[in-house]
Amino acid sequence: SVAATDGTLTTGVTVTWAASTGATGYKIFRDGSEPALATVGAVMTYSDTSAVPGISYAYTVRAITVAGLSAASLSNTGYRNLTAPLSVAATDGTSISGVTVTWAASTGATEYQVFRSGTVAAIAVNVVSNSFIDSSTSGAPLPGTLYTYTIKATGAVGVSTASLGNTGYRNRVGPATVTATDTDTTKVRVSWTAITGTPAVTGYEVWRTIGESAPVPIVTMGNTLFTYDDLDIDPGVTALYSVRAKYVLVGSSPATTVRTLPTSDTGIRPVGATGGDGGIAGGPESSTALPGGSGNKGDESENAAGSGDSQNAATDPADDGTENPQGEVKPEVKPEEKPDECMTIALALADQIDALEIQLKQSVKDESATAITQKLLDRMRMLMEPVRDGELAVCAMTRGDVTLDGVIDNDDLGAFLESWSAGDLIGADLNRDGRITATDMSIVLSAIDAASGKKFD
Repeated sequence: SVAATDGTLTTGVTVTWAASTGATGYKIFRDGSEPALATVGAVMTYSDTSAVPGISYAYTVRAITVAGLSAASLSNTGYRNLTAPLSVAATDGTSISGVTVTWAASTGATEYQVFRSGTVAAIAVNVVSNSFIDSSTSGAPLPGTLYTYTIKATGAVGVSTASLGNTGYRNRVGPATVTATDTDTTKVRVSWTAITGTPAVTGYEVWRTIGESAPVPIVTMGNTLFTYDDLDIDPGVTALYSVRAKYVLVGSSPATTVRTLPTSDTGIRPVGATGGDGGIAGGPESSTALPGGSGNKGDESENAAGSGDSQNAATDPADDGTENPQGEVKPEVKPEEKPDECMTIALALADQIDALEIQLKQSVKDESATAITQKLLDRMRMLMEPVRDGELAVCAMTRGDVTLDGVIDNDDLGAFLESWSAGDLIGADLNRDGRITATDMSIVLSAIDAASGKKFD
């Protein structure tokens, strides 16, 4: 009546038998080998903890009596089961082709079975390594969908219980193409192709990498916008721009937003020929006086007439700055005049407003978003309206009259600081280079110092 357990334990094999009359102890043998596996007293059970998991053994028992050892009992086979694999790990969106699952080896295992949530049968059997790629060969997992993976170990006999599960997902494809410009001295324009299909894209992130530094996210765009202008990149610096789409992972709880793998392109904002910082001509590094007589950065002289109709200095490009010994006044050369800087800004701003409005009508479908954006465009267009004597609002603000009340004083400084704090480019980006910097503040401070509260009529 010898009986051995068949895989009910992972700690060993339990062997039991019926008592023999007159026995004072018992010897247990495994596969008939000598010497005995163990010798026990007048008990009827023994636990073989030295059995290798997944291997079947034949057990026999002989009774110890005063007359010696009895004959061997009939044998009975039993085996120790394999332990479930540990350290199961599935990749989270590192590939668009599948999910890689890995685990630690189980002692005695010769093969493994891989299971994926949503399927009853194993998606892979007879796996001899400690890793498996769940891809098209196994009926590929759906992109952007979270799955739980479990592993079972198999040996010469027996199958382990399932391991603890680990979740992973196959990523959905990112933008097919990303393009970054390398010819615009005012910015780097990053454009990408839209993503369709499921899971639905909720937005796009633009990342920038300069040199050996780590990638930095610079903006998050809506799911209907496919262009971003990087105005902050320094001229002459090459950067790698990467775009990732965001979406909600199917099957995640709570709902989890994940990102596609990046699609990238390099771009550069070339150094402008005017020696400025690559922005609109006459930007913060220009020393050309602005209309209205207040000096921009680097121009400490005041317009003699205090009006906005005087010509810029040295209109003749042949003038080398030396004094004419005869005191003659050189004739004005009209074709060589420098353009009015404020009008240059105004025209560029008008073009940007028109372009933004066209893009708005083509890409933004949400009515509330359209209304908000249209309101912003209308406010920008107000900068094109005359406020005094035909002077454009943008020109008045460019020379420091932020409040557009005809007086340059501390109220303008207060309005500028309030706009700066709110990140309001319309109210604080006085040189219209797409940024709010100390250069813009210097415009206000220089104008207040020059005007001393004087009204510009």
